[in-house]
Amino acid sequence: MRFTLSLFFLFHSLIPYSSSFAGTHNSQSPQQIQVGDILINNSHLQWYTVHIVALDNNDVLGMTAHAILYKASTNKPSLSLLTPNNIASQHSQMDIDSFQDWHKLTHKKPTPQDLEGYIHYLKHANFEHYVHYTGQNSAQIIAKSNALDKKAHREKRQGHHDKAIHLYQKAIELYPTNVQAMEHLASLYMDSDLFDEALALFESSLHLHPDNSTGQLLLGQCLLHMGRFYQAKRVFQDGIKQYPEQKALFTHYHQCALEEQNNRNNIKMISL
Repeated sequence: MRFTLSLFFLFHSLIPYSSSFAGTHNSQSPQQIQVGDILINNSHLQWYTVHIVALDNNDVLGMTAHAILYKASTNKPSLSLLTPNNIASQHSQMDIDSFQDWHKLTHKKPTPQDLEGYIHYLKHANFEHYVHYTGQNSAQIIAKSNALDKKAHREKRQGHHDKAIHLYQKAIELYPTNVQAMEHLASLYMDSDLFDEALALFESSLHLHPDNSTGQLLLGQCLLHMGRFYQAKRVFQDGIKQYPEQKALFTHYHQCALEEQNNRNNIKMISL
């Protein structure tokens, strides 16, 4: 089942309150919403249903709801229709105020299966909250992830690339912010000509740890191998500005990108 972080409150803003629905159920004010509530809304002959599985007080967004989003239907929702096959998104994060005119169908305590999407979201968006919520030990998780990263590195040196990739992936799945494992896996992907996969990981690692000269250099090299010379030049230019102690190295690769771009342009001109 796919896990999706959905900006559903933007979607809901397109759904006006339908007066024909008034009186069928008690309207829920945001303050009344509780974990386990199943809420419904009717608009333009479509029914919308969510199951609230968690409530968080976010410093930036304020009070937010985390919910399972069910597929829109022309039929009035009933408990018999709220099955896994009818789930549109296992996790949607919503502004609590977006439920101003929604109505409570019933209340159902979230099961462990219901919480899978929310827990997956926490693991990748707020690791410390994930550890606290699941009752785990962050130090133990990080230690296990680092051990897998080292084991993968040994397999890579021995030429066992498939084993190494699997171990790196396990390390990242265990601890999604393990930047070192991400860079190691991305480098192996690049060595294996899997440039799209490498690029995604290099970008993710820099997002997590922006002040990272190695990640910046590897990102530029990946773009260079992909033939995206203009982007590579910009990455190396940024590296020259951000890391003056490594100016010579970034300048060298910037020059390589410039020469490759010029060679490609000359080939195009000859072909014309």
